[in-house]
Amino acid sequence: MLLSTRNFKNSVDNSVYIWYNVFMKNIKLLTLAGVMTALTAVLANLSVPFAGIVLTLGVYGVFLTGFLLPPRFAVLSVAAYIILGLVGAPVFAGFQAGFGVLFGPTGGFLIAYPFMTLAVSIGAKNGIKGKTALRIALSVLLALSLCYLFGSVQYSFWANTDIFTALKLTAIPFIPFDIGKAVLAAFTSKAMLKITAYVKT
Repeated sequence: MLLSTRNFKNSVDNSVYIWYNVFMKNIKLLTLAGVMTALTAVLANLSVPFAGIVLTLGVYGVFLTGFLLPPRFAVLSVAAYIILGLVGAPVFAGFQAGFGVLFGPTGGFLIAYPFMTLAVSIGAKNGIKGKTALRIALSVLLALSLCYLFGSVQYSFWANTDIFTALKLTAIPFIPFDIGKAVLAAFTSKAMLKITAYVKT
């Protein structure tokens, strides 16, 4: 009877310990997600106008979020950034905010952000390692394709032009810059994950 009681107590202790670890890990992930939301807001406002489109570091923030966080937390972080902008916080490029930005000529790029960070996060789920380099590269290409697709389609609607012209104006000139942002985010996250490895699944 005493042995059974001890086994029960050990089982309860182990369960509590497991749930405590899960709870604490989620708290750390939520904290990091919040930090990345704030960082993306800052990066998005480091911008330079180029060919009628605003060139910002927001995409770098989206990539970095995907590399650092598991999929659901990465999407949550970027979604929080967009919601902040929708409710009036000046977090979009040029310190803009509101529905008019999200559903305006260049809003398609913002709409693509959660899908981009999801693709990158899935590709980098097991960390940035040599074995997963090809998968990560493909996830980055998928993310950029979604960005250009969403952005160009919405831009073509507002500019009353065809999708190919929209791509030429809003996507093609930015490909080298965006690939550079992805590479920079990969190296940055690799360094950061050495310090915060305990929050990555």
